[in-house]
Amino acid sequence: MCLYNPLDNFYKSMIGAVPEKTIITFRVKGDFNSVLFILKKDGSDTEITLPMQRTDDYFEIETSFDIGLYFYVFKTDNNQYISLGKEYLGVLSSIPNYFEITAYSKAYNTPNWLKGGVIYQIFPDRFYSSGKNIKNVRKDAFLHTDKSDTPIFLPNEKGKVLNNDF
Repeated sequence: MCLYNPLDNFYKSMIGAVPEKTIITFRVKGDFNSVLFILKKDGSDTEITLPMQRTDDYFEIETSFDIGLYFYVFKTDNNQYISLGKEYLGVLSSIPNYFEITAYSKAYNTPNWLKGGVIYQIFPDRFYSSGKNIKNVRKDAFLHTDKSDTPIFLPNEKGKVLNNDF
């Protein structure tokens, strides 16, 4: 049974980034007596804890966001968390692993020339190699020796994307 899927409109009424001050509905499923929605804005140590409303089959909360990056997780009555897991699905864990949501300005308009476009971001240190040793690489970096290696882009066992492969 799926506990939470941020890529499904049933569980999160808007997929991806959201316009500021837009009401978003979050839903989780599970055999719990109560669930709390825990929210933290990037750069703040303060967490906001809101009770979710129970229906017959799920727990639900509606909320909105000011502009910014936010982290959220769901805490169940048995002191477990519905946390970010593999493939972005919610999994039960004893340690919170936060989902992310970005709220952007309602006044932002995508330029017409960019609508439907694709943007590539090229990292020269990953695109071109002179065959010499790479210098000034982070200590936690994974250096690929074969250009046909698949980049490491999925979350690790803690649900974090490290962006540390070169």
